[in-house]
Amino acid sequence: MEIIWTSELLLKNSVIKEYLSCLNDKESTSLIKAIKALYLTPELTNLCQVLLRLDDTLNSIKSIEWPDKINIEIINLNSAISKVKTLESFIAQLNKEKYTSKNPIYGRIEEYPVAALFCQQFGLSIKDNQKPLLFLLNFMLFQISIYNQWELHKKDTLLTNAANTLRKIIACDSEFKVHISLKNLNYDKLYKLLITLTDGKYIAFQDQYLRAWSDFYEDQPFARIIQSQQSEQHTEDTSDYITGTLNLFSKRIIETGNGTYINSGFISTLGINDKLDIDESVIEFVDVISPGNVELDHRTKNSAAIYGSRLSLIEKKHLPWRSIALAKHEVVELVAYLESRLEHLIDPTVIFATLVFLTSKPFTEILGINIYSKSPQLTDINSDFIDLASGTWWRRSIEMPSAYKPTPEQTKLLATHSDWLMLPLPKQLVLALNKLITTTPMTIKELCFKEKGNTLDAALASFLRPLWTDNNKVYRRITPAAVRATLFDKITEQYDSGYAALMLANSEFDSPTTLYYIVLLA
Repeated sequence: MEIIWTSELLLKNSVIKEYLSCLNDKESTSLIKAIKALYLTPELTNLCQVLLRLDDTLNSIKSIEWPDKINIEIINLNSAISKVKTLESFIAQLNKEKYTSKNPIYGRIEEYPVAALFCQQFGLSIKDNQKPLLFLLNFMLFQISIYNQWELHKKDTLLTNAANTLRKIIACDSEFKVHISLKNLNYDKLYKLLITLTDGKYIAFQDQYLRAWSDFYEDQPFARIIQSQQSEQHTEDTSDYITGTLNLFSKRIIETGNGTYINSGFISTLGINDKLDIDESVIEFVDVISPGNVELDHRTKNSAAIYGSRLSLIEKKHLPWRSIALAKHEVVELVAYLESRLEHLIDPTVIFATLVFLTSKPFTEILGINIYSKSPQLTDINSDFIDLASGTWWRRSIEMPSAYKPTPEQTKLLATHSDWLMLPLPKQLVLALNKLITTTPMTIKELCFKEKGNTLDAALASFLRPLWTDNNKVYRRITPAAVRATLFDKITEQYDSGYAALMLANSEFDSPTTLYYIVLLA
């Protein structure tokens, strides 16, 4: 059984005892607490490098006005490490550690995630102006590791996920182009910063990590904030630390005639530096608080939702300039970009991206689409497929929940109706599929992602990046979600949302209940 470092065991360790010999009581206590929180291996692998990374972290986050308790810990720990660094034994051990691999805990990263994080060297793609943010996130994880008194398995899960996420970013295994100045960042804005980074999909922290910081350090219950894409005019609480102006938080409380309170607010991040990779985004939320034990009816809740989020009404009613879909000039650029990539066919992700645009299907469903070189028997097929012989996408009709099931007699009357609709595919896509496919049937996943380990979102976002970074006709980030919603949006503009839902067999963007029985009669 491997050692789990406790305060008692650390005090008995010869290396730690030597380090503590030059420290006062407060410094010793802080150092022991820090080493415990770092979850080091039984051999104290790369202890010197870890302490130096911790020292860099502490120096980077000093500009933030921390609460007294945390600030005192920072001062004591910083002082302790400064003294330990001067010891001859520390210097000798550090020289040995410098010749180890990039991450000397390799192979045990899952077992010692915090130590692995603090051992990880910065990848070449990480710029100096990005390091302060990463140091801050390391420190926040370090604080959670010290103070959150959760069940051991729950704490281990939290730390493992968050530490591995940060480690991959630092090692450049995950693309990351955000930088933040910490000079004007206040302690009470840290939780909102975590939410902004997570909801903006810059860092894939789990809710439990956000909850750990929210509950313990902000002394407030965790609540996921709903992201939208529309900014409102506001000037309250402006801070200049995320790539320009950050209108960080604004809140209004409205009391209605019956005593109901409506809290509404928004967090808005406005990126103004073209060299940086943060797009305009707004996180908006609505909270309805009823007086006493009064049960609110649906009309009150709906009115509160409309009041708090006019954007959602624009989206639901398919009005022009919906930000979740591409504008007409953006569609022109997207189509040109896809055609060019299909012609050169350097990256098979273009196949997946084109089908996302053409089908509006969820990513996982697109991965399961089979490709056939010859037309198959429809009686043998139960899901969407691509027929290269006819150059078409065959899609099954929508399966509505709790739909009416015809009796055998009624089914005979509907014999001429087909559950399938054949939709033509662009010739460039068909030619590309014919070039790549080696055997049939073959799924889109086998064709495009067989040898790729990154996630679908990451692969598609990386593929789309040149479209909006290198094109002077596109003025915002083009997201995978926006590409997916676009064709449905354009069909809706020309016909209506029910028609689009029936054509694409997609009830996600608009439920086609009013036209459902027309399909049975078709």
